[in-house]
Amino acid sequence: MREIGRKFVSFLVVILFGWVVFREFIGPPAARQGLKTGSTEQLTLANSERIFLELGGTPGAVPVVVFVTDWCSVCRALEETLRKLQVPFARADVEDNRRAAMYYQVLTRGQTSGVPVTLVGTKLFLGYDMNGIAAALREFASRTEST
Repeated sequence: MREIGRKFVSFLVVILFGWVVFREFIGPPAARQGLKTGSTEQLTLANSERIFLELGGTPGAVPVVVFVTDWCSVCRALEETLRKLQVPFARADVEDNRRAAMYYQVLTRGQTSGVPVTLVGTKLFLGYDMNGIAAALREFASRTEST
């Protein structure tokens, strides 16, 4: 009887592992498509600016928030590129800052566990997407110059 219990537990572990791998690498369609580029439906510029300021951003700057972890090399590369381009941003470590983690979950709708995620105005970018981030910064700058 004990042998059957062990085999059953091993079977459950294999099934759980398979589900985790499927979820992480294949995932639901929304996770594969949701954060590539684009606006978040419920995020307003005022909310984006509030998030930016609450996470340490400079008042009056373009609201750019980079959600990162300390161990992420892609995050470090993105941060270094933004610094070289002299783009002020709020660094939000999702492992060390509860508020950052909460905003990360809300903005990504829990559909990704990857970092970096960058918020520029009302647009989100997953990974090192400097082309998308630069385009969003240009769009934001042209929008504020025309007002």
